[in-house]
Amino acid sequence: MKVLSIIGIVLLCCLGAAFFLWRVASGVSVAENNAGMEDYKKGDYDAAIEKYNLAIKINPLLAIAYSNRGLAEMDKGDAKTAVVDFNKALQINPSESKAYNNRAMAETKLGDTDAALKDYDQAIALEPDHGLFHANRASLRSDAGDFDGAITDYTEALKTDPANHIYLNNRGMAEYGKQQYDVAIADYDAAIKASDDDAMSYNNRAMAREKKNDTDGAMADYDKAVSLDPKKSLFFGNRASLRDDKGDLAGALADYQQAIALGPNNPVYLNNRGLVEHKQKNEDAAIADYTAALKLNPKDATFFANRAASKKMKGDWDGAVADYTSSINLSDKPVTYIYRGWAKFVTGDSVGAATDEDHAIKELPDLPAPYLNRAYARFALGQGGEAASDFQKSLDLKGDDQFYPRFFLCLIRQQIPGQKDPAMAELDGFLSAHTDANAWALQIGKFLTGKVPEADFLASAKENGQVCEANFYTGMIHELNGDKPGALSFYQKSVDTGVNTYAEFQISRVKVAAK
Repeated sequence: MKVLSIIGIVLLCCLGAAFFLWRVASGVSVAENNAGMEDYKKGDYDAAIEKYNLAIKINPLLAIAYSNRGLAEMDKGDAKTAVVDFNKALQINPSESKAYNNRAMAETKLGDTDAALKDYDQAIALEPDHGLFHANRASLRSDAGDFDGAITDYTEALKTDPANHIYLNNRGMAEYGKQQYDVAIADYDAAIKASDDDAMSYNNRAMAREKKNDTDGAMADYDKAVSLDPKKSLFFGNRASLRDDKGDLAGALADYQQAIALGPNNPVYLNNRGLVEHKQKNEDAAIADYTAALKLNPKDATFFANRAASKKMKGDWDGAVADYTSSINLSDKPVTYIYRGWAKFVTGDSVGAATDEDHAIKELPDLPAPYLNRAYARFALGQGGEAASDFQKSLDLKGDDQFYPRFFLCLIRQQIPGQKDPAMAELDGFLSAHTDANAWALQIGKFLTGKVPEADFLASAKENGQVCEANFYTGMIHELNGDKPGALSFYQKSVDTGVNTYAEFQISRVKVAAK
């Protein structure tokens, strides 16, 4: 019995010593973890990870050290390794709510938003009053378009911190996403009241004010955002867009230049500056900007379409067709077929033009432009009846051009036996009801209805485009009267003007080539 007692005493002493050493080790481990947290707060992630490593080496069961190390790894850009640490933390302590929150953040960076949402749910289930968890889930929900869910979560987060300007601003963004602009502005107001140096809240309120057509208020907010954070390219880009809308092209150009200087890898700013330069008729600069934007993002159909528009203005119609084709290959928008169809017509490809307008009409049957474009292409191809249907359709759809389709309808109808006088009378009636219209258009109509002699009509054409049209319509009248040689002479004069963007030029060119 005495021997057993001695053994018992020895065991108790050993256990006590072991417990004492464990307590010491645990204390050292926690201390190293806390020291790592201090390094993390300073942004020294490598030093923090070293201390977390030591904490884990001393106490492999310290869950918070794994979670903290994962956070540092994630901020260093290694979300995949971070997830491994968060998994280990949760294996040790399944109730570690911060590990669920942190793992959700890493999963979001890795693109696994479904897993992230489940982890945020679990973190909130463990700590339902933790505002940051709600705010993080709100951000995920907002990015996914679940604005209602985001608003609910931000509201919960604000219960724990009512004056948190970030939560107020972000809830405003979710309300903006729901097009609840008044409510969003109220939250931005509150965010600014809580922190009047919050540049992002001024920017966001400006965007909401734009939606309310309060452009002066929006401009004041953009100005404030820029003054608070003059290194933020977003603020200059947004103000540039508003200045463009208000017609201040010089101001817009200056802001886009600053936005590009601050964010040189943002293709949207380059594209938008190109649009301003296009409005200023500086097509070379616009093309250079669109090209630079395409180098950064060669998959953006809009950039190709915009460059095509500038190429057209420079007379590079083949280049425009190529860019429109690239745009269509990336995004099969029917409106781009309309533009490419006209570009093809100008290059002399009437068949391709008609085909493109066919496609556009199938998708946009109530738009007058493709019918008018196809009508000109069909007329050039000698398809008078089909062209007449298209000219009439463009009129029925209230197209902007109500004169030239009628001129061509009059010419087409005059080729039908018994229709010459009714066609001329119908056109004359239209002209009589529109005496306040464009003087040159009225002059063409009067010539086609026999009210203006040929010599006077030709003499009244002063500008190059008018000369092109005058010779074409004179040629058409000669052709209708059986004078083909005379008609060809006038068609050639129309072609000689070189105004290839006019339908009359293109049709004259076809007729001259077919002589």
